[in-house]
Amino acid sequence: MASTKITEFYIAQGLLDDSLLACLQQELPVVVRINKTRSCGDQIYEILSRKANWHEVSWFPGQCVFQCDPISFAEDESFKKWLSEQNKSYTIRFQEAVSLLPPLLLDLANPNLSVLDMCAAPGSKTLLCMESLSQAKQENYCLIANEVDARRCQRLLPLILRRACSTGVVITMGDARKFPVLFSQEKNSEGEINTKQFLFDRILADVPCSGDGTLRKNPEIWDTWSNEYALGLHCKQLRILQRGLHMLQENGILVYSTCSMNPIENEAVVSTILKKFGESIECLDSHQRLRNILTDSFQLSEGVSNWKVPNYTSNSFFTSYEDVPEQLRKQKGGLITESMFPCTPTRCEELSHCIRVYPHANNTGGFFIATFRKRSHRITEDSDLHPAYLPKQISWRGRNPNNVWSLLKDDSEVRLEIERFYELRKLPDHLHLLSEHNIKGNMNMISVVSS
Repeated sequence: MASTKITEFYIAQGLLDDSLLACLQQELPVVVRINKTRSCGDQIYEILSRKANWHEVSWFPGQCVFQCDPISFAEDESFKKWLSEQNKSYTIRFQEAVSLLPPLLLDLANPNLSVLDMCAAPGSKTLLCMESLSQAKQENYCLIANEVDARRCQRLLPLILRRACSTGVVITMGDARKFPVLFSQEKNSEGEINTKQFLFDRILADVPCSGDGTLRKNPEIWDTWSNEYALGLHCKQLRILQRGLHMLQENGILVYSTCSMNPIENEAVVSTILKKFGESIECLDSHQRLRNILTDSFQLSEGVSNWKVPNYTSNSFFTSYEDVPEQLRKQKGGLITESMFPCTPTRCEELSHCIRVYPHANNTGGFFIATFRKRSHRITEDSDLHPAYLPKQISWRGRNPNNVWSLLKDDSEVRLEIERFYELRKLPDHLHLLSEHNIKGNMNMISVVSS
């Protein structure tokens, strides 16, 4: 049974019809992506091609994506087990079809790129970026995969990314809204060392969202979704996007995406950023950029320019911030903010450059994408951004306090293997490798620490 909260919200926005509602109540196809950087990629392609219930996703480039209906997938136990083994060995990846789109818009073919994935877990998009860089013969790229959730960062991301065997990848744990300023040092012609801010060429901001675009995969959202939760994410998403644009190089590209269909998490965030940054950024035409990559069979919809903001205390909606009572503006730390409402007509036409993917159009999940190019780098104050109203945060610790930490000796086999793989000389005296072993005696992680 469809949730009244969700259906009422999207009917009020004019975004829900019978065909979309029917589609949202059907299970999502199972999708796998073949890792073409592995030598067995062609062999796996042939195996999937011969399976009657598996069909190639023809709109995606590279002949590397297949899908199967969920019933057939569940019934074929032996092939399901084989696919699971291939997924663990990183020859394929289970990945929702629309989540394949953001990395395509990053334009990763240019040489020596520095790339930041601000909200990387579970890592599928990061891996697709790595494969794209590898296929483009990128040898000197740098890819930072950042994740705020301790458990996913310390367990899942390393588990996935170490399969790719790439020396150009760094994993960091931190809040994307507060990603630190980085600096680089260069020698000038006179041999003097100059320090300057390090800015990224490409940034992916696949931000936390209400996830209503994943209803087909996560039907429990029908019961848990609320206007209040979606409203509470808006300022968080706004701050992540703003931080990303601050760290972007001139002429650099940032892709903002959510698996939500909610305009307050999507177009409202984009319009506020366009207003705030002015002419220093532009919202690129993602439609045209994807049309040059995908086949015409994949249906894309434009971003919307009008929407309503729900009154979370009742079933009513506001069309402008002036309609919001003063008392409601102050409740819960300012849960309803002016930035949630449609922008002035000045740059509204750029919202049509954004992409909406509706589940019933391509038999996928719901998705939103906006692509930005930075025209000039400048400092922007963020004092006018309201604090986000967020659910209670979980503990940052993702490790067992009973785990054991010890320094690796200079002649330890693990340390020597690390030095061989990364072609490292002897570490400076003030740096050491700290190993972490769980209560079963298995090594979980190695960190570089200073004395």
